[in-house]
Amino acid sequence: MIHGIINLWKPEGPTSHDMVAKLRKIVGQKRIGHTGTLDPMASGILPLCFGDATRLAEYFTNQIKEYRLTLKFGYESDTYDRTGILQPGPKASIDKYSFKIMLQSMEGESEQIPPMHSAISINGTRLYELARKGIEVERNPRKIQIFEIEILNDLPEVIQTETLLELRVQCSKGTYIRSFCHDLGNRVGCGAVLMELERTSNGFFKKENSVTLEEIEQSMHKNTEDKILFSLKPDHLELPAIDIDEQQYQELNHGRIIFLPNTKLGSEVVLFHGSRLLGIGNAELFELGSLIKPKKMLANPLQLEVE
Repeated sequence: MIHGIINLWKPEGPTSHDMVAKLRKIVGQKRIGHTGTLDPMASGILPLCFGDATRLAEYFTNQIKEYRLTLKFGYESDTYDRTGILQPGPKASIDKYSFKIMLQSMEGESEQIPPMHSAISINGTRLYELARKGIEVERNPRKIQIFEIEILNDLPEVIQTETLLELRVQCSKGTYIRSFCHDLGNRVGCGAVLMELERTSNGFFKKENSVTLEEIEQSMHKNTEDKILFSLKPDHLELPAIDIDEQQYQELNHGRIIFLPNTKLGSEVVLFHGSRLLGIGNAELFELGSLIKPKKMLANPLQLEVE
């Protein structure tokens, strides 16, 4: 079995679940999980956890996301993108200077209402399942943060129907880019729909270190799967990291507590030794050191890149 992370590049078309299903057949193992979905119309990076790495998936989901997108003004859609039922929006326009100020005002913390066509569950039913039946329910707004918005194309003097806008957006977990486009269209007054979407970054997972489904399949045929695994580092989990020895690892692996003298830790910690990530522990601070309790010990340690 593979135990590690693969930074998969998802093409436009299949769902995130489709990609996992294909990989289960290619790799021959069921224990695969993703750290965040991508819409079928979107392409981009989809980090996948294999084997024991699935136990650490929660530590990779809160990363800052970066997207490149194209939207078109002057239209509205039930899905907020080009895959839905398109109809003309109201007649409205805004000059380029005022638009740039408006766009800049969308940076920072705000609340966003998720789209009906999303995988959020309400009373055990996915929103998109209700939307397909023509049922719309009230959705609670969610706190999000837009860190940076950059315009990538040359804009006309007036933003109006048929104007295309290309953006790079950095945002927090849980931000729906389709809703962002919908909200922007409402601010302009003429509506807007998402036309193209690509996720280029998810924290330390980048487009340049991603691999395709075809590359994974070729690697499995050549028995070189270790070359497609993401190079994980101790600080990637954004927790204090401590190097323990083999005896301490065995103690923790059997559910026992270890004491580290002259160590000041009081939170979750990454446990590693050499080039192996051994698990996650809970640290409790004492006067002479720290007690480490096992939280998520890995029966199959992950390979680490240690400087």
